[in-house]
Amino acid sequence: MISELPTVAVAVIFASQQAGRLGAQASSKYTVPAVKVAEWCVALMAGALFSGAVVNRHDLGIVALAITLAFLPTVGYTTYLKTVESEAEDPKAEFILLAGISGSGKSHYAKHLEKDRGFHFIETDSNDVMRNEADFSNAEFVRRLLAEHDKVVMEWGFLPQYLGCVLSLKKQGAKLLWFKADLVVARSMYAKAHPNDSNCMFWDAQMQRIREACLPTSDFQIVETCRGGSFRSSSELDKEIL
Repeated sequence: MISELPTVAVAVIFASQQAGRLGAQASSKYTVPAVKVAEWCVALMAGALFSGAVVNRHDLGIVALAITLAFLPTVGYTTYLKTVESEAEDPKAEFILLAGISGSGKSHYAKHLEKDRGFHFIETDSNDVMRNEADFSNAEFVRRLLAEHDKVVMEWGFLPQYLGCVLSLKKQGAKLLWFKADLVVARSMYAKAHPNDSNCMFWDAQMQRIREACLPTSDFQIVETCRGGSFRSSSELDKEIL
């Protein structure tokens, strides 16, 4: 067995090199560090198996099999990383979540994206099933919708206690937008859209919750939809958002 040590050592080195090479091919620039870690893991695992094989007098075939078994997960993992990232980098795939104060123009802009930009529009106020799925931070929520639609815009005036769910969607690839408008104008727009709440009691309560929660956080791209007392055009917002 001792005479076979150089041959087995070469096999170990070759296996680790192959792991690095194939891993690099399977991944992209963002996963190179992970590939390097995987390459070293393969080399260390193979070395440990090799040492154990020498001590226990296993034959060369068992050592080669052990190296192969240690190497296969690396290929599978890096291939998975490549798949995930290629989906995330698809220039056609886009998931936008619109949040912000009521009366800031979220619905108007979302309908513009649906009509003029080909987005699939999800209005959570009228879609309890979709809102509940997002509330529970479904790990595949964004991926599932982008598998069905190239571009998705979701309007969600979420309660502050659901901020964690919203941030989970960002981790899945969603772009978080916070619509900000002049408060007087936004309150007036809310009153027109909600005649049953003409005193704007719900709007006032919502603003209080937003202030107490210190929203928006730095996780959101803040979009000022109202300037000089009037709303900006959708085409102007497109230049800032898309």
